[in-house]
Amino acid sequence: MFVERRIGSAPLARAWQERAVVPFPDGVTLSFSAGEVVLRRDEWLTLEQVGEVFWAAASGRELPRWLRWRGINLQKALPSQTRRSRRD
Repeated sequence: MFVERRIGSAPLARAWQERAVVPFPDGVTLSFSAGEVVLRRDEWLTLEQVGEVFWAAASGRELPRWLRWRGINLQKALPSQTRRSRRD
């Protein structure tokens, strides 16, 4: 799971953490009807972490201390060489 946010006219940002919690490598692509999302290993969150972030945001509380934000480029979230074709 992953979390993104945009506040006002600020650029889109994606949540990340210093210690990865999944075994997936950088560049895993999630496909949705609206397009693809390429995630770095440190951008994956557990269900519990996502719940913690949403609960804090919805209740106006301080966000978790482990949570970091990085700006993302919608055109190119990771360098193209990390993308793999379906044939690989």
